[in-house]
Amino acid sequence: MLNYREYGNTDMQKYITCFLIKSTELSAKQMHGRKRMNLKTFAPMKISMHKQKKEIKDNQTVISCLRKQIAFSKHTQKPVTDLDQFISLPRAISDASGQPLKGTKSNALKVIKSTYEAAFLSSLPVIDESVQSNVILEGMFLINTIPLSSHRTFSDYAEFLFNRWIVKSHIQFKAQEIHVVFDHPNRNGTSPKDIERSRRIHDFVSEKTYKNVSSHVLLPTNWRNFLNVRDHKRKLVNYLSYQLITLSLQRFQNHECVVVTAGGFDDENMDKALSSLGGVDGSIVECCHLNSNHEEGDTRVWLHAIQSKSHRIIIYSPDTDTFFIGLPFIDSLADKTIYLQLKDSCFDHQFVDMRMFALQMSNDMCLKGLATSVDCLQMVYISSGCDFVSFFHGYGKKTFFDIFRQNADFISSDLSICDKDNIQGLCAFFRLILCVYFSKHRTAFQPAISVKEMYDKIICESALDKHVALIKDFRERMWERVMSEVEMIPNAEALKLHWLRCCWVMQYWKQGNTNSMSLPDLNSYGWNISDGEITVWYTKGCSCKSGCTTLRCSCKKSANKYCSPGCKCVNCINLPTNLNQAVDVPDSDLEDSEQEEDISYESDSETDINEFAADTSGNSSTAYKNYWDTFENYIFAVPTD
Repeated sequence: MLNYREYGNTDMQKYITCFLIKSTELSAKQMHGRKRMNLKTFAPMKISMHKQKKEIKDNQTVISCLRKQIAFSKHTQKPVTDLDQFISLPRAISDASGQPLKGTKSNALKVIKSTYEAAFLSSLPVIDESVQSNVILEGMFLINTIPLSSHRTFSDYAEFLFNRWIVKSHIQFKAQEIHVVFDHPNRNGTSPKDIERSRRIHDFVSEKTYKNVSSHVLLPTNWRNFLNVRDHKRKLVNYLSYQLITLSLQRFQNHECVVVTAGGFDDENMDKALSSLGGVDGSIVECCHLNSNHEEGDTRVWLHAIQSKSHRIIIYSPDTDTFFIGLPFIDSLADKTIYLQLKDSCFDHQFVDMRMFALQMSNDMCLKGLATSVDCLQMVYISSGCDFVSFFHGYGKKTFFDIFRQNADFISSDLSICDKDNIQGLCAFFRLILCVYFSKHRTAFQPAISVKEMYDKIICESALDKHVALIKDFRERMWERVMSEVEMIPNAEALKLHWLRCCWVMQYWKQGNTNSMSLPDLNSYGWNISDGEITVWYTKGCSCKSGCTTLRCSCKKSANKYCSPGCKCVNCINLPTNLNQAVDVPDSDLEDSEQEEDISYESDSETDINEFAADTSGNSSTAYKNYWDTFENYIFAVPTD
């Protein structure tokens, strides 16, 4: 704090030199040379009471399960060999309420920039004026621009956006075509991104409900609150899609610049792309080759780029997803030069030369052994967390990308496989996650020096069994270091469901170059849709209230056939030890059965053994096993939400 006055004087002098005097001695990039740092305080980190209660409840469940396992281990004289997930949620990839963890996506590009710096530019190279240029703008970022105080109506705001983005792009890049693409949420039904959209909408007071958005309607006083209402945002997009073309017909009467809008129509022009390149009468025409049913603007921009006839294409999209969506399409755009603009401000411009980036990746010695390095990089980005899938607690984008480059040969190019029935892709994903956790908890796995060394020592019938056994070994070794399930590597079942969600996203993004998308069934890829609402499926567990005796139990219909520790079922008998139970008894009611009385015990391990020894005779081992199964059945079925 003692240096704040000095910093302020220095920054003021730089501002005057750079922007007011416009001296060439100081560039805009040098204006912000000092690294920004947050003020550190001694105040403890705030934790909500709701979060504390959830963590306490999870810890109580884990402790209770461990006590029962210790009791069984002491009686049988056998060590505990399987420290499975005792709570219903894998807390490394979900919060206490079951919501996916949120992280920082933009860090991915910072890591990419530090590795492939030559592909990142502060300005575009000068080209011949005869080269045709096309600018594609992602419209959902345009509308985040807050109206000026001088703007009164939506007509004023539309004209402001037209001058700020379209006219400026035409002059700055000498563009003959400018495309503005918008999102069309839930165009194809329920979307996994609905979870992220609901997270982004904070509590606010809506001052007014807008039945329509037109030129003469007054602007809202609070722009953020206006956009937080999804219906308001969609009506604004509908209005701008037509208004921008109308303004372009007035401004570019000689067709020196053509404006195309797409994704913002809900009337008879739904899924259509309209252009200002009309006849002499200045009519609006349809661009049939750009019609599509895409929901997201970050996939639609690549369809427009691929279909464009221009040789130079500039895409403006600060969304990190746009960069990774377009990576697999670079090879199909051999005759075009594509620049992705990430920042656009008066003092900072940042572009990515996509062709240069692909060239640098192909020359990366760490990735030489991968046949599909670009697809693998896309999967690493998706699996480490995006708008569709959860981030991993304590592991950011930098960790994932660095570990992937260091262990690329061991992980292999199978990581790019996004077929849910292909076990090779799942095993490669397991290897990626194991390498990530190994790097942080290296001392827990001594004397092994790598995951590959540990993997080679495991003997199993199949490759999948080896990976599952290694994950169990990781969990057992990490129990000595971690304090809670939050820091623990998720079990194999939870990781498989996470991988399925990543496969869905990858299949969705790969269709970005097609006009008609065909999305896979969400229920088969780790999500659950009920009454139009989507939730994340973290374990293949059920929530049966009738003892899991009928085929309505989702576990009975799964490959394992038995309930697992993640289930929330009550009075369950669908366990491997109960093979003589009926498969399907639709009319059975366990609550009325005296034999299936609900049992709840609060005892420690020593008491369990003593009570058991006093009450049993004959075949002690068999009786105790049944006794332990009762405990195991009850504890594992305790709901945690």
